[in-house]
Amino acid sequence: MSETVVDLKQLREMLHHFDTLHIAFQDDEYPYIVPMNFGIGDDEDKIVLYIYTPREGKMTRLIKENPHVGIQAETLYEYFCKPDKTVSNSYSSIIGKGIVEPVSHESYDEAMESILTHCGYETYPYNKDYIDTCYIYKIILNQVTGKYHFKGENVSN
Repeated sequence: MSETVVDLKQLREMLHHFDTLHIAFQDDEYPYIVPMNFGIGDDEDKIVLYIYTPREGKMTRLIKENPHVGIQAETLYEYFCKPDKTVSNSYSSIIGKGIVEPVSHESYDEAMESILTHCGYETYPYNKDYIDTCYIYKIILNQVTGKYHFKGENVSN
């Protein structure tokens, strides 16, 4: 059985295990879904994620047109066979809805350090000239839920 997670601290911890954030932007009739690197804010009372985009392009245009997004991330740990001859898996995942807001230029360093830390490059001296050619955004999640399921000692789960 999968377990639902709504506790912000536990959701934030789950996010640290995900490599890629999938973001769904509104684009005419169908969503436009983009896999992205991301950083995690340290706000206690909400989940804030950081992303960056080129100053020109489809994502930047879509954010300006409608800042409401959906997000999804997951990690699949393993598949396993159950005694009833079915297959299940161990995983953790998160889905949410939120609003994209620009990060002030004065906060670029903090946001970029969050992204680099999440990607495993916490001490990396990133190119500040390059980052000036990008926009950095924060996604403030106003709805978020996680789920997980792990193969326990009882293989029937």
